This record gives sequence, C-alpha cells and structure tokens, in this order.
Amino acid sequence: MLVGTYCYLPEAMPSPVGHALAGLAVGLVATGRPGPDGPTVARLEARGALDRLARDPMRRRAAAFAMLGALPDVDLIVDMHSTYTHSIGAVAIVLAASWLILQPRRAGSSTPIRRPGNLRVVRRPRRLACAAALAYASHILLDWLGHDPTLPIGVTALWPFSTAYYDSGLHLFMPISRRYWLDTFWSHNLVAVARELLLLVPCAVLAWWWATRRDEVSGARGQEGSG
Repeated sequence: MLVGTYCYLPEAMPSPVGHALAGLAVGLVATGRPGPDGPTVARLEARGALDRLARDPMRRRAAAFAMLGALPDVDLIVDMHSTYTHSIGAVAIVLAASWLILQPRRAGSSTPIRRPGNLRVVRRPRRLACAAALAYASHILLDWLGHDPTLPIGVTALWPFSTAYYDSGLHLFMPISRRYWLDTFWSHNLVAVARELLLLVPCAVLAWWWATRRDEVSGARGQEGSG
C-alpha cells in the first residue's frame, strides 16, 4: 500500500536487540533448577540416552532463547506484522516443536546438559520446552507493552481464539522506525534502542548470573550426594 510517494512500512516495537535480551532473560529463568547429577548421568551415558542437542553449555542455550525472543518478527518479511506469529497459537507451536526436538533418544530418561569443567546437570525436555516457549512469548509481551503507531494497533495475542488486536497503551518501549528517508531516522532509533538497553540489560545480566549460580550450586550438591 502506498501513502503519497512513500511506501507504507510497519513499525517494529521494540527492536530485535530488546527482544533478544528479553528472550534470553526469560528463558534462563524459566529453565528452572537442574535435576539429579552424578549416578543419574552415568546411567544415562551407559544407556546411550544423551541427546546431542542437550549437551551444549549454558551460553548456547542463552543464544537459542535470544533467537526465539526475536523470532516472531519474521512476519515482517511477508508484510503480516503482529499477526499469527505474535499469538498464543504460535507459542503453542513452539512449545510442541521444542518438546519433540529435545526428546532423549530413549524413552523414560531425562535430557542432560553438559556443563564446562566436566560438571553435568540434568534437565527434563518438558522444562526446556516450556522455557523455549516462554522466551518466544516474551516477544508478544514486549510488543503489547510497546508503542505501536501503525494501524492496526497492537498484536493478535489470542489467535486462533480471536483475531482482535490488543495494546496495553503503556508505551514502555518506543517503536523502531523503518522510514529511512526521514531526517530523524537514526536519532529516533538510537534513542529507542538505548531505552531498551537501559530497561532490559540489567534483567538479562541478573538472569545470567542467577542461572549460572543455580547450576553451580545444584551441581555441587549432586556431586556431594554421589560421593
């Protein structure tokens, strides 16, 4: 659709940077406390039940959560922004897909995650899948809290149960402009990203610290119990 001599471009609120930070923070916190260590991991290894995707250290899980946090904006490519990918229906799809991907090779076992320094902790696929879905859902929450200046305003958060658009009106985050021909393009977007960093970097740092500390404490307890 054309407006005057310019092409209509939907705004994104907030930027991929803010969404990635939120996804990382929510995913790490939602991962929860690790399961048993020591003998349990040894039994899983003996049975060949270790899933390759689950052996990655925490930084790779964090990267996955960050990507999931930014993923819903893929709908900008097909000019359907804030619709199907910004909904609880999409969250349910991510939950189901994550659960299937994270299934261990043999039924009845837990999905292990390898930690640096030969320290291993065990998490269940269901817990990791829920964390992935919540990281994805953080995108919808941030958009709902943000400022959407283009019609239709808001996100179709309740699809497939409703196609109505929802907006909080709080305008906590500024919209990221795609109107590159405007003189204020760079200054506006820099201020918007700076605001996101101010609000979300502390959350991401605290989540990383808490998750690291949680894994270390749980791993130490598991080693004590197996000793």
